[in-house]
Amino acid sequence: MKDIAKNLYIVAGVMLTVGYLGLAAFYLDVNYGPEDGGANIGLGLLSLLSILAGALGIVVGITAVILTIASRRRRRS
Repeated sequence: MKDIAKNLYIVAGVMLTVGYLGLAAFYLDVNYGPEDGGANIGLGLLSLLSILAGALGIVVGITAVILTIASRRRRRS
């Protein structure tokens, strides 16, 4: 179970990194992009996927913490 938790920590870190980088790209374009308007559908989709990736990364991280605590308790008893 320790190996599964270790892999989940890695997955959570990658998902959070993808989420934060995607949102950074979105906000950079919103603040410093062209000012003549227009819809950037691709960047809007990227922002939604980034938010989902970040949320999933948080959930996977919490799962990894719970697995780590459970494996430590199981080892003690």
